Formats: sequence, structure tokens, C-alpha cells
Amino acid sequence: MQPIELQEQNISIHLPCKPFLLSSQKVRGKDIHLYFTSTEKLVCPECGTVAGTHAYHSGKKPLRAEAIPPYKRTYWHVAKRKGLCPSCELMFTEKVPFQFKTRHVTIDLARKICDMMDAPNANIRTTARILGLSEDLVRRVHKEYLLEVEAIIPEPEEVKAIAVDEFSILKGHQYASLVLDISNKQPIFLCKGRTTEDFKPFFSLYSKGFYKGLQCVSMDQNHTYATFFKKELPHVDIVSDRYHMMANFLKDVMDKVRLKIAKKLRSEGNEEGYRMFKHANYLLFTPRMKDASQAKTLSEFNGQLQLERLIEMNAEISKVSLLYHQLRALYEIRGEMVMREEWEKWLCMCEHSGIAELVKFASKKRKYTEQVIMHAKYPVTSGIIEGCMNTIKVLKRTAWGFRDFEYFFLRIKYTFLPYALKEKVKDKLFRNCSEYLLPPIDHQKCG
Repeated sequence: MQPIELQEQNISIHLPCKPFLLSSQKVRGKDIHLYFTSTEKLVCPECGTVAGTHAYHSGKKPLRAEAIPPYKRTYWHVAKRKGLCPSCELMFTEKVPFQFKTRHVTIDLARKICDMMDAPNANIRTTARILGLSEDLVRRVHKEYLLEVEAIIPEPEEVKAIAVDEFSILKGHQYASLVLDISNKQPIFLCKGRTTEDFKPFFSLYSKGFYKGLQCVSMDQNHTYATFFKKELPHVDIVSDRYHMMANFLKDVMDKVRLKIAKKLRSEGNEEGYRMFKHANYLLFTPRMKDASQAKTLSEFNGQLQLERLIEMNAEISKVSLLYHQLRALYEIRGEMVMREEWEKWLCMCEHSGIAELVKFASKKRKYTEQVIMHAKYPVTSGIIEGCMNTIKVLKRTAWGFRDFEYFFLRIKYTFLPYALKEKVKDKLFRNCSEYLLPPIDHQKCG
């Protein structure tokens, strides 16, 4: 089959092109090239005097624009003038109002790229394929937009509680650090790495009033971050939150004791008991009812019966389950003195339980006593930042990873911004877009 040749046709541009006018067009294969020349007087940007045309300047690269069917790609060639001001003798090049920043795309195409990248699970590759652009061009345009958004984000105000944590960015134990405002879930600091040099810029990023207003920081039992805050912000209390404490107990105590019992039952030839403990990882931390008949559903009733059977089968799992629910109850206390007393009692019970996993857990957590007690004063949790980490993982997975970490961090910050702020930036950046400049279309009813 012979390739279909596209016939040249007259194109009328409905996009904002002033002060340039469409002068000619050419069709090359499936691409159309449009040529524009200026129609207005050249004015000096410094003093406003009418300047003379010194020379014409055409860029090596044309501007990419939205495709005009049936053509696959559309290129705008703009002949810009170089002017010489007779008053201030300034040599300048005419600006193109419909060009997006320094990128070789029109305002309309840049707006379309940014709108498509705002969609859930959007990624550069898919956007580039739909628009017929290179992936690098889409990334650069979107990055320019994100930089504009970051520049307009105001300094956080009245921030009292923050959370800090790390997340993986590359294989081989390479991490990034995230600081989050707990009140509105806004990232206030992102950096690659978790060392002193990497995290140090956070303590000089904002004004002195911001740091004086901080009251507490929630984190897991991370000695590195705790050292940073004790040194730079000694007035800020460190809170060891409930989320990580519960997760550590389930991983280091509950699961290990459960699997140890399961292996012991299997070695004794009790296959039924082995399967019960092997698959009871979610059942053992379920709250136990005093009367199983109060269960609302049949599955909940069966679960309570199975839970009672597991606890009766082994004394160790009974102790672990009891101490787990007592630990949960500790985090409901709001008095520091009461919290200190109950925490010491709980640690003593673990140390005298005779279960190696509980003894090791208690000795490990005893050095975080002050951080645990602070939860009674500041009932904050890192569960919020863990939820943000899941969003970041989804962002990284849909993008198939990132090579430009500056762009990655910009996308993370942008993801958690309020919708009103995003629209404000778009209105500012894309004010020369056809959506704003063209008159509205009057629609009439049919029939």
C-alpha cells in the first residue's frame, strides 16, 4: 500500500497569537508547519520607547503546539525581531507571549500537559504518547510548572506538631527524609538522604518564629532524627507515637512467639494446632469480648471462639495478648505522671514474664521512656505520615521510578497541596491561554 499524502489546506488559527500573525504554512508528511510574523511596533521593555528593528531572529527549534487534525504534529515557527532602543540604547529580543517560559511549547499545549499530569495515576510516558511528544519535553514542561507552584507556596503558619520519617527511593538502602505538618498533611521539608548534612537545611529553611512555635515532633524510635532535634531544637518535645510502638510489638513479639509455638506444635505432631497458630497473625491482636454471643456477625462470632481457643491452648500467647492490649490502653492516658507509673509497671511485667521476646522488647524500649511519656502530653501519631508514605509509593510505582529527584520531590509536594492553590497558579501561568482570551461561545437549544 502506498502512504496517504495529506493535501495542504487553509488553516485558521483560533489560538491567541497576538502580536504575531499567521503568514504561511507547509505540510511535510504528517506534520504541519505554521509560520508567524509580528504585526505590531517594537517597544523597549525598559523605557517604553518605540524601537527600530535591528534584525529578525528565528529560533533553531520551533514551538510545539496542539495537533491540528488530520496532522500528527503541529509546529509553530515564530520570527522574532531584535530591537535597538534609540533612547536607552538597549538591545533586546522580542518576547513571545504565547510561549511557555523557556520551553519550546505553546501556552495551550503546556496547559494540556499539566492538566493531564494532574489526573490520578498519571505518568510522563502515557502523557507523552497521547500528545505525541517526547518524554523529556513533558517532564521539563511539568517541572517548570511545579517550580512555579513551589515559589508561590506560603510559609507554614501556626505549626505546632510535625512528624518526620524516611522512605526508600532506590534499591540498596538509599532513603529520603520527609517532614510533615500533622495539622494539614502538608510536606514542609524533603531531602535525599538521612545524614546530618542532608537534614541540616531544615533547621534554617524557615523564619525563627516558625521554629519557636514548634512544640513536638512525632517519629518512630529513630535515634538519628532524635539527635538532630535535641541538638538544634531542644525546646521541641520528641514523641514516640502509638503507631510505631504497636507495629514493633506485633513484629518483634507477637509474630515471633506465635511462630515459635506453631513450630513446637508441629514437632509434636499437632498439625491442627500448627495451622491454627500459623494463620492467626491478624486474629491475635483482635480485641477479645467478654461474651462471644455479643458478636454482630457470624464471622466475628467464629473469630472470638477461635481466639479463646488459641489463648487457652498456650500460656505464653495468653500473656503476650494481654500485655499487647495493656500497651494499647497506655496510649489512652493523658496525665504524664500516671503515664510514667503505668509504663514502668508494664515494663516490669514484660521483664518478669519469662518470655525471651518480651524481655528483649522491654529492655529495648526502656531507653525511650521519656518519648513514650510525651504522648500523654501531645496525643499525636505518625499514622498520618505513614499514609502519606503510601501515596508516595503509589506515585513512584505509577511513574516506574524517578531519575530526577528534584522533580520527584516537587511532585510529592504538589500532590498534597489544596486544589485552590493549584488553580491559582494555573490562572497566573496560563493567562495567555485560549481558554481565557477567546470569547465564550453562545449555545442555543436545538429544535
